[in-house]
Amino acid sequence: KSRRERQYRILQQAGAENGLSFTSQEKIAGGLMGFDNLGKVLLVLQFDGKRPSWHTIHLASVSACTVFTAYSVQPTAVTNLYSLGESVEEVVLQFEFTDGRPPAAIPFYHVRHHPVAALPELEHKVRSWQQFLSKLLEQEHLDRA
Repeated sequence: KSRRERQYRILQQAGAENGLSFTSQEKIAGGLMGFDNLGKVLLVLQFDGKRPSWHTIHLASVSACTVFTAYSVQPTAVTNLYSLGESVEEVVLQFEFTDGRPPAAIPFYHVRHHPVAALPELEHKVRSWQQFLSKLLEQEHLDRA
């Protein structure tokens, strides 16, 4: 089986172990993400080490979902003069929590994992997820009120 198939199988296993049934799945920088729409839970699976690691984000404990872009400053040569140029280092979907714990971030683009040419498509994906999840959060907050 291909590496990608094995990774998706691991995502499904982690979801099953947590009682999740994914209605959406997405490839992210260094891993995969699955979303259970019924339970309103994201499972984030990272393949950074020898063993995959995962964590869940329950939308019921999220106060805000935003897109965060980190830039790096690098020297660039411009007509024999040096100036500083900014380049995108990473683009993440960031979650703030109602209980005050530190924010969690899901990386969609990282310069280590993607060519720069992939940036526009991945920015579009992360913004689509942010809009979708923000609408769910609005509905959650309305339902609680």
